[in-house]
Amino acid sequence: MRKIHLLDKATISKIAAGEIIEDPASVVKELLENAIDAKATTITIEIRGNIGDYIKISDNGTGISREDIDYAILHHSTSKLNSQEDIYSIHTLGFRGEALASICHVSKMQIITRTEQDESAMRVFVEEGSIVKREETAGEIGTSILVKNLFYNTPVRKKYLKSDTREFGKILDLVNKISLGTKDISIRLNRDGKNILMKNANLSPINRIYTVLGREIAENLIPISYETENYTLEGFISNNKLFRSTRSNQYLFINGRSVRNIEIAKEIEKAYHTLIPLSRYPVFILDIKLDPILVDVNIHPKKNEVKLSNESGILGSIYPHVARVLNPKRDIASFIEEKEEIKPLTVFEIYDEKNIDKNTENFSETKIDFEKTPYEGIINSDRDYNYFSKVAENEKSYDYTLHDAYKDFEEVESENPSQRKFEKIQGSNFVGILFKTYILMENVADDIVYLIDQHAAHERVLFEKFRESFENEKVASQLLLMPQTLELNPKEMSAVMSNMNFLKRLGFELEDFGSDKILIRQVPIVFDSPARANFIRDIIENLDEIETSYDSNLYKIMKKACKAAVKAGDTLSEREVFSLLGLLKECEVPFTCPHGRPTVIELSRNDLEKIFLRQI
Repeated sequence: MRKIHLLDKATISKIAAGEIIEDPASVVKELLENAIDAKATTITIEIRGNIGDYIKISDNGTGISREDIDYAILHHSTSKLNSQEDIYSIHTLGFRGEALASICHVSKMQIITRTEQDESAMRVFVEEGSIVKREETAGEIGTSILVKNLFYNTPVRKKYLKSDTREFGKILDLVNKISLGTKDISIRLNRDGKNILMKNANLSPINRIYTVLGREIAENLIPISYETENYTLEGFISNNKLFRSTRSNQYLFINGRSVRNIEIAKEIEKAYHTLIPLSRYPVFILDIKLDPILVDVNIHPKKNEVKLSNESGILGSIYPHVARVLNPKRDIASFIEEKEEIKPLTVFEIYDEKNIDKNTENFSETKIDFEKTPYEGIINSDRDYNYFSKVAENEKSYDYTLHDAYKDFEEVESENPSQRKFEKIQGSNFVGILFKTYILMENVADDIVYLIDQHAAHERVLFEKFRESFENEKVASQLLLMPQTLELNPKEMSAVMSNMNFLKRLGFELEDFGSDKILIRQVPIVFDSPARANFIRDIIENLDEIETSYDSNLYKIMKKACKAAVKAGDTLSEREVFSLLGLLKECEVPFTCPHGRPTVIELSRNDLEKIFLRQI
């Protein structure tokens, strides 16, 4: 009896739909991308009831013609590709021709659409992938797609959906991404008749970020823009005072498509090493433009991963440009961050009339503080909407080129703002040391108090001293009176033999001492003491990933600097305090320790008056 047989079309369609549509956010993503590809300038997303019961996307795009409506719901039917060659030069967000077909096989769908040539709109009802009814109706030019009862015929998939709060949070996150990446489209997200997010078209980039991500992020961003032979990059990166515990606030767009690329993210993060705490990540919103022929988007059905034909070239140029723009903007951490008082709201309170701006006709910006949880708080940003318009008058505009960034950097570099700030600190009155840890300096002229962590400050001084030795491969070494043997496994032994010259440049003198041992005759001096076996073994374990001594020892230098530095609790004289401040002043990155924690905190008279409620 034959065991292998062809699946029927209905089963094939449900399997295919499962690859594309895995949750309600997937429906919103596919329909939003279709609306954008249809040249819409206004898009509304409506969610009602339980997530998946009612999802409606309406746009004012070109619409679907009567001749095309029957093909629009078929698998691999698309207006975006005409031949195989078109796959290698995709200018649209969608191209597979699977979105509508996948959605209509796992839901009950209604489509109302009208083109510029039509006198009236056409409404079609779709179930199980087939049109069951069609009728003429009134309607504006564009398309409105209503998806009801998602996964009604695939109960297992429906069962494993998360709570309504979690699923709506995913939709909100998706709409945020698309809102950040579209400058000439108004987008509104509505939940049960209440506007959750409203983003106007043609906002300035910083106002768009403010509308979607909020004031704290927008206030701490640095513009970046540069062009190479193969691509252009523009957008914003965070300063050293803004960071997050995850990469959820890293937004990357390639030719307008929101994508994930961990390698690009890591290159950007390299510029923040020792500027922000360990296990924390910078925020960025970046758009890379390059020839579509160099981008392969046909990697995954979700289309959020791409392959770049010249990725190594892009990766190699990102870090120096980010570092060059970021470094002049380093600053002392503030004691008090200005934040709006936001009363936490429950999922029920969020829809209360008093918490939502009722005037929605002009798309005023109302947003959720999704930094906490999707429903912890709502901000009506109307009152502060012009904030960044005022900032733009005093600060550089978004038309910030690489030339501008380099010019700024050169100007700042010549003036050395870090030294100027430390001259103020050094010119301040030494008040004392709190808890034998925090040096207290008072600048009477500027009404500022500085708190300096003596351990973090000395740690930075030591770190930079020895990092310079490692970077320049001028590490002092010590000959051992009694050579040591180190037993290695076959993989470690192979790595050592392949990198013997490299290890010599680090300050080691090693000899092959049998099939599984090496003899250590000379070791580098690290923080005034010879490197020990564990330090050597850590280097060997990372030989596959390192290119310079700095790469191999960055974390080790941090740890050793921490151990060798002045400790909290150590008593320092006033003379030693000023000596430490002088050394810190000469550091390349004086405001943070090697782990990214602040070395200096600035506290103004106004900050103190706020603490004591003398100012409100």
